[in-house]
Amino acid sequence: MEPSARAPEYSFLLEPLGEKIADLTYREGDRTLIVFLKRSGDPELGWVGEATQLGYWTEPAGEPIPDDHQALILVRLAEWARSGQVPVLIPSRQETKEAFIRDLEQQGYVFERQPDGTLIGHDPKAKETERPRSLWTELKEFFFPPPPATSTPEYRAYLARQNEERRRQERLSGIVRQATDSVVAAVAGRTPRLRMHHFYGAVGVDPKHLTAWYVFDTDADHREARRNGLVEQIDTLTRAELARLGYPPEAIPKVFVSFTTDETVQREAGGDYRTYFQ
Repeated sequence: MEPSARAPEYSFLLEPLGEKIADLTYREGDRTLIVFLKRSGDPELGWVGEATQLGYWTEPAGEPIPDDHQALILVRLAEWARSGQVPVLIPSRQETKEAFIRDLEQQGYVFERQPDGTLIGHDPKAKETERPRSLWTELKEFFFPPPPATSTPEYRAYLARQNEERRRQERLSGIVRQATDSVVAAVAGRTPRLRMHHFYGAVGVDPKHLTAWYVFDTDADHREARRNGLVEQIDTLTRAELARLGYPPEAIPKVFVSFTTDETVQREAGGDYRTYFQ
C-alpha cells in the first residue's frame, strides 16, 4: 500500500513595516505569497488586506494561484489568526459582493439568480411593468437615485441636492489633486521612484469615498518601498496634506491610500489602467 501524499507544510509571518502597514508572508512548500496589509481604523478588524493580492505567487513570480487554492489560503489564514489572536482580515471577492447584496436586501431589494448564473435584483416597491434590473444598475441607482417624476417640491429638492454634491465633488477633487501632487513632489528624491498617481471616488456624496492610488514600476519596487518605509511615508503625507488643505477631517482616517505597480496592471489587465481601477 502506497503512503498517502502529504500536503505541503505552510506558515504565516506578520511583519509590521511601521505603525500602519505590514507584510503578511505565507509560505507553502517552495512557494511564497506576500500580501500588503494596512491597519484598520476599527480595532476589532486590526490588519486588513485585499483579496486581489492572492491572484499570483510572489515566488515563483507571476505564477497564478487557482481560485480554489486562494480560498484554501483564506481558510488557513483565518485559523492561524484565531489561534494566535492576531486580528487579520482579507475578505474574499465573493464575501465583499455578498456583503453588498445583504445591504441591499436589508433595504427591501429582492435578488434572483438566472439560469446563466447572472444575479438580477429588483425593488418590489417598483411598478410591476418595470423590467428586472442588473446588480450594476441597482448599484448605480443606489448611489445616484433617479430624479422624482411627480412631486415638484421633491424634484426641486433633488436638483438642489445634486447641485450641492456637484459643487462639493469639484471642490474636494481640487483638494485631493493638490494634495497628491504635493506628496509626489515631496518624495521625488526617494527610491524607488513613483511612476504615476491617480485618485477617484464619489467624494461629493460622501468625502470618505476616496481612493488615492500611487503606482510603482515593478512589484520588486513596491516590496522595496514597503521595506524602506516609503509606502508608510506616502500614506502619512497624503492624509496630512488632505488635512492641511481643508479636506473634511472626519473622513480622512476612512479614505483609502492604495499602491500598485505597472507590472501588476500589465499582468492582470493587459496594461488597461481603466479596467484595473474599476
